[in-house]
Amino acid sequence: MHFEQPLDLLTPEVFNQDFGYVEGTYLDHAGAALYPRSLVEAISNDLCTNLYMNPHSNPDSGGEFVYLHENHTSVLGMRNVDNVLKNIIPVRNVTREYVFNTIAERHRQQREYALQIMQRNVGQQEVRQEIGHLRHINRGNSLFAYPAQCNFSGYKYPMNWVNEVQMGVLERKPENPSRWFCLLDAAAFVSTSELNLGVVQPDFVCISFYKMFGLPTGLGALLVRNTSAHVLQKQYFGGGTVRIAMASPPTQFLKTVLHERFEDGTAHFHGIVAVGHALNWLESSGLDMIMISDHCHRLIRYLFHALREIRYYNLRPAVLIYADSNYEDPSIQGPIINFNLLDENGSILGYNTMMNIAEAEGIYLRVGCFCNPGACQRHLEISDYQYMGFFVEAGHECGDDIDKVGVMPTGSIRVSVGLYTRRMHIDTLIYAIQRFVLSRTPRIYAHPDAVVNIIRGNRPGRV
Repeated sequence: MHFEQPLDLLTPEVFNQDFGYVEGTYLDHAGAALYPRSLVEAISNDLCTNLYMNPHSNPDSGGEFVYLHENHTSVLGMRNVDNVLKNIIPVRNVTREYVFNTIAERHRQQREYALQIMQRNVGQQEVRQEIGHLRHINRGNSLFAYPAQCNFSGYKYPMNWVNEVQMGVLERKPENPSRWFCLLDAAAFVSTSELNLGVVQPDFVCISFYKMFGLPTGLGALLVRNTSAHVLQKQYFGGGTVRIAMASPPTQFLKTVLHERFEDGTAHFHGIVAVGHALNWLESSGLDMIMISDHCHRLIRYLFHALREIRYYNLRPAVLIYADSNYEDPSIQGPIINFNLLDENGSILGYNTMMNIAEAEGIYLRVGCFCNPGACQRHLEISDYQYMGFFVEAGHECGDDIDKVGVMPTGSIRVSVGLYTRRMHIDTLIYAIQRFVLSRTPRIYAHPDAVVNIIRGNRPGRV
């Protein structure tokens, strides 16, 4: 292959020590990162040595979150955190962060427009056209939310959208003085890329720890910009978030510290302990997000070019790649590649074909629409009518094994890599697909007389 060959980020010794427990080839980093063995051991040793009580029972046992906040914000894959953020709110998961619903005087229609833009995985120009409609909606505070990295294609959306929103690109019409805030979903992004919050300063940033370290699941964080914290007007309360609450008359006074005000119920305190160890692991590994990002980009670029070169005996391509970039620029392309296999006639094969190959070869990857129907429909060219027909007429549901309805694919194949991914893992996938393609090459049988004549010509007197 004529393109640059990637090198492994981890030495064989380190890989075997921390990730050698994986039997097979793991290529689903975007689904969940692999957890290092040494990290699990450190967490286990801590929990088996120390007692961490419910913080509501023993307030002093909640100190692990303060430690996490004060000492580790700089190694979350983000720089200049403390300069612009002073509030980190632990939440159950990133999905819940998206439905936080705490922007004061929010408007349902405005929020739906923003979510529609995000979910369709549209391009920059289409976003500009869509937000033009938003200028004619009701006044008040509004939230523009979008992912830093698409979980379907790995495309990285422009960070300057954050600055444009905050500079008033949505507020230039005097008849619409609504103030816009920006929420950046960085859950997928920060697992392999650096987010410099000194340059990009969203009002809110949400992250998910299992995307970064493989654990703990069910624990994310909402980072709140100092100057935006005041708009989070809570409409409800739960245990541990009030200074006083009365049943009759119904009265409550919320706590003044922001993260305490939003931590309803018992915090995931064991999970927070685990995050502290995970951050220690990353810090002690000698790796930084620039190194990780470069490594992951080299691997995914290598795979991109390799898949493009796989062809059948008749020179037809064997792989159809769904991409929003040419994989040359890591600033716009994350370590994800999405594709479907083709047959020798150019028709799309259902993703179950790849799943059968992967199962036989011990490869772990992801198929379907990846909870991103907008990007799935756009790349696979499925109309709304067809998409609904999959459900109504063919009975296709999210997560089932119906990979085609007629000639139409219902989803695709996603491969994603992380810091622990090695070139041999990528080669395993490439060779598996190449063997599949070779297996579909027709055998050529010569006429018996021709075989006899060839043999006689080469070796006189013998048949």
